[in-house]
Amino acid sequence: MRVLAITPLFPNRREPRFGPFNRQQFAALSALPDVSIKVLCSVPYVPFSNLMKAPKRAALLADLPPEDIVDGIPVRYMKRLYVPAVGTPVAL
Repeated sequence: MRVLAITPLFPNRREPRFGPFNRQQFAALSALPDVSIKVLCSVPYVPFSNLMKAPKRAALLADLPPEDIVDGIPVRYMKRLYVPAVGTPVAL
């Protein structure tokens, strides 16, 4: 069985302790026989962050690779638009 987990809460190189529950849950799921899991994790993206002061987390995650492996689980990072002046309701 192939499983795609979509979440904004999953560890990465910059935040290795972020989303521990999801990491543990997906690792346990991938340990089951005949189960392969992939994670699609959304991270905030601020356009032109080099020209303006980006929010702390968005600046921290700006240079994440598009794909990585965390605890043996393949992860793909999808950048989602985050506009600090407008706010989170519009940025989703």
